[in-house]
Amino acid sequence: MGTLVHLIVLVFGVVGAGIVVLLSKNESTKVNARNALNWQLAVIGAIIVAIVMAFGLGELVTDLFVFPAALLIIIVGLLNFVFCLLATYKAIRGEAWEYPFAPNFV
Repeated sequence: MGTLVHLIVLVFGVVGAGIVVLLSKNESTKVNARNALNWQLAVIGAIIVAIVMAFGLGELVTDLFVFPAALLIIIVGLLNFVFCLLATYKAIRGEAWEYPFAPNFV
């Protein structure tokens, strides 16, 4: 399950990782699920920042922030996909990979 959690978060996000953290009894699975959950929380934070940039600040400075916000969402989405695949690969090899740029929330 520690391997699958990184793929589960691609579909179910924070909810999937949170459920695995709460229900897992295996320590390796818990560590992988915590790492995935921390990353997904960072992804949600970045998306919220992008939305605020596009819609919250967009009215103040016309469309100046819409393009960077859209670019940020695309970059975060790509990083999410690539990092989840990399973490899955590492978990298959028996390693618990900590995602870069993800603070330890959990």
